[in-house]
Formats: sequence, C-alpha cells, structure tokens
Amino acid sequence: MMRYVISQFDVNANKLPYWLIFLVFTTLFIVTWAADIVGMTAVLGAFLVGLILPRHPKMISNLSNITEDFSTVFLLPLFFTFSCCPSSSPSPACARSLAC
Repeated sequence: MMRYVISQFDVNANKLPYWLIFLVFTTLFIVTWAADIVGMTAVLGAFLVGLILPRHPKMISNLSNITEDFSTVFLLPLFFTFSCCPSSSPSPACARSLAC
C-alpha cells in the first residue's frame, strides 16, 4: 500500500509534500507502537517500516535532510538516556556517571 501511495507523485521533486512526510512518520509510529505492544523492540518495528519504504534516492535524501537535525539534537540523546538506564527508578550509579 505504501508503495502505491508514494508512486502517485513525483519522487524526483526537490521537496516532498507534507502529506507524504506525515504518512511516513505516522506509519513509523504506528508500526513501532504495535511492535512494542506485541513484545518486540520498537527498533524492529522501525526496521520493518524501512523495509516497506521505496528506495528512491531523491526521496531518501529529502527525508534524511528533513529529519537529520531533529534526530541528532533530540532523539539521539533520548535513545542513549533510555537505553542506558532501563529501570523504572533512576539508579544512583547512572545519575553520577556521565557515560552510564
């Protein structure tokens, strides 16, 4: 279905339409949420979304340009914070060390 929807517009355009960006990220969040509910890791769900997206070089370049700053500044520190201390309460060792 995703390939059909994406094939309906020109992927060689310099700018992706906002509805397509919304569709890609909504699909990403729904699949990662479903993977988490089923008991798999959310990263596996994100990997599955990467498998169903078409591999058009222009589209991949546009998506990476859009998301690069947000993922580097916001999501990367969150990933290391939550993967470092996966407990329900913060441990004193994690609070004191910089690299966990």
